[in-house]
Amino acid sequence: MTFLGSALMLLGATLAFIAGFGLVRLPSGLARVHAAAKPASLGLALIAIGAGVASGSWGLAATGALVAVLQFLTAPIAGHLLGRALSPVSSSFDAGEGAPQSVSGKRRNWSLVFEAAVIWVVLWRDLSLANVVAGLGIGFVLALLAPARETAHIRPLGAVASLVRYLLSLVRANVRMAQQVLTVPDDELEETLVVCDLKTRVESVAFFDANATSFAPGTLTLEISADSPYQMAVHAIGQSEDEVRAGVAELESSAAKIFD
Repeated sequence: MTFLGSALMLLGATLAFIAGFGLVRLPSGLARVHAAAKPASLGLALIAIGAGVASGSWGLAATGALVAVLQFLTAPIAGHLLGRALSPVSSSFDAGEGAPQSVSGKRRNWSLVFEAAVIWVVLWRDLSLANVVAGLGIGFVLALLAPARETAHIRPLGAVASLVRYLLSLVRANVRMAQQVLTVPDDELEETLVVCDLKTRVESVAFFDANATSFAPGTLTLEISADSPYQMAVHAIGQSEDEVRAGVAELESSAAKIFD
């Protein structure tokens, strides 16, 4: 286990180094965000998981896995904000345009109660009644404070299949980013800004598509409209507009298999 954990940490450190090198080498601010969002995220996740595995403790391994999950949930948001600040799309892309959704179709996300309890127990590494109750209480408060949103049911089989595709896409994205950082000359780095129209009217599908696009090979989501019909602004490296739209449509189709 120590060897496996050390190997994971070494791989993570290598990706972190590539991300740092990309921040220095890549020619534009938006291209640098790609390096910060992809190799840096996977690198940190591998280091956290590797440290937990090397420790030989299930509690620390679970904490490392939790760090990795939270990293992949939050990194796309940071990428969106950085991309929005660096791109002219922020002044021309109307994120609020579209048909308003019915408030009556939105509900509070009570799954936060269970999720908070799991996270609380993992962080404390102690499955005690006090920790479970505390986690449930924190989750209940978070569910009350969070705004009501459109809800969608998750299809377990579709979620598993999409997760496998997501992980494979993440690996390809990091390999491609590393190759671009290390070998592609600055003057041959083709950058494209594309606004994609999404077919879905389901909020969960649209926002999953936006996050998945940020971890797909060569693409980064800059902005997504707040209401349907959804539009998404995407910055791409080394891809044409048609390739970008085809990739976004493929991810949208995969996301649609997760949610009812």
